Amino acid sequence: MNRLEQFADVLDAIPPWRGRVPQGYLADFLGVFTDGRFRTMFGVDPDALAEREVATRAPTIADGEYWFEAVNWVVAAREARERFVMVALGACYGGPAVASFSTEYAPNTFPRLPVREGEHVFTWFARFASVAAHAAYRERLVGSPHWRALAVALGRRVQGPPQVLRLAPTARSRLR
Repeated sequence: MNRLEQFADVLDAIPPWRGRVPQGYLADFLGVFTDGRFRTMFGVDPDALAEREVATRAPTIADGEYWFEAVNWVVAAREARERFVMVALGACYGGPAVASFSTEYAPNTFPRLPVREGEHVFTWFARFASVAAHAAYRERLVGSPHWRALAVALGRRVQGPPQVLRLAPTARSRLR
């Protein structure tokens, strides 16, 4: 997203959400509730979040990262219409997902391309500014009791332990 002007009005057609927010939660402009325990690293005290009525507003460019994230959601949803959409559960800890893929079960019609059959795979990629940023992200996740409980629940739904592989862009990569 290097040319901001083409995205400046992306959120204009989305009416900001208003309504009742349950105790212990925050609400964004779409009405998505986030458990306050996921925001403690930003100074949020979940116990201080009383049930309340709120009127949100859509983020603007002046909101920085919040605006970029919201625009990315909307653009990705528009581009993914009638296709798989992923929700990144760890983004608030600094690990925004940039891509996700799952197994294609169609027969391999190109025999020269070796394809393993009978595999069930889901993979996702996140981008971090540095190795240190990735380490800090993992530390925040592991330190969150809420995230650990979620990881245990998700672990019951997979066939094997997750593998974490760190990729680095090549010298000519545009992902720097």
